[in-house]
Amino acid sequence: MVNTEVGSSSRNDSSEDDSESKMEDVHSASGNVGGRRTRTAFTSRQLLELERQFAANIYLSRLRRIEISTFLQLSEKQIKVWFQNRRVKFKKEDRRHDDDVSGSERAYHCACQLRERKQRQTPT
Repeated sequence: MVNTEVGSSSRNDSSEDDSESKMEDVHSASGNVGGRRTRTAFTSRQLLELERQFAANIYLSRLRRIEISTFLQLSEKQIKVWFQNRRVKFKKEDRRHDDDVSGSERAYHCACQLRERKQRQTPT
């Protein structure tokens, strides 16, 4: 409830100010300014499983994301963001490799890569 009279202060105004300053204190004390999360340090076991899942399929359904997040004890959002970042890395590596390959090799490489992707994405 906000009081519209000039010069008077309501209880809610001061309690809102207190809660906002407490939130700022918490963020500044943890080095978390601007509401950004700290970087997640994945364990080697988590990374191994995430890479294995990515090798099987570069896109996840929501159900599969839930299963993986439960198994690895991570949030769905962490899984989703990891896969997004991994796809970007994959595309960068792919482009870099394409630059290193000559014309005829590139055609062979593309055909093989398409075949591999189709094999990975077909349900078993």
